[in-house]
Amino acid sequence: MLAMEKGVEIIAGVLLLIRRFIPLVLVVLAGVVINILAFHIFVDSELILLAIFVVALEGYLAWQYRENFKGLLESRPHQN
Repeated sequence: MLAMEKGVEIIAGVLLLIRRFIPLVLVVLAGVVINILAFHIFVDSELILLAIFVVALEGYLAWQYRENFKGLLESRPHQN
């Protein structure tokens, strides 16, 4: 299970570096980032500042690509 999580993180990181599928990668990484934050809040608070930094980076990128996420929040999306 850990190998699958790390595989997702590595693939997502590479896709971010080469700037491909960034909105999709941000959605996939959101769950990982929230789990990292929850782990450091409830289990090991020693590296909580690093976890908050990662959440801030994810939030910054999500804000920069917010136009791409507007379709996810529409109750009745447009059909082509």
